Amino acid sequence: MILVIHITAALASIGSAAYVFFDPSRKSLLFNYGLVMATAATGMYMIVTQPVHILQTCLSGILYIGFVSTVLLLASRRLAAQAVKAKNNRLK
Repeated sequence: MILVIHITAALASIGSAAYVFFDPSRKSLLFNYGLVMATAATGMYMIVTQPVHILQTCLSGILYIGFVSTVLLLASRRLAAQAVKAKNNRLK
């Protein structure tokens, strides 16, 4: 059951990260951070309780975290740029 939750959280966070990249908002970023944390937590739980091919598991996890973190970082920068632009428009 934990594997299903892990895979669902990972796929949802990848899809949500893609959405957040194109339409960033603070709320959706926070939601995505939660999905990433859920994926990491369930992954660590599975490693501790069912140690199998740890190298392959860790490599997959590192690639996942790297990809999603990069997309979320870019989305966060886009959101900050939008906030600055909105603030500058209000000052005019």
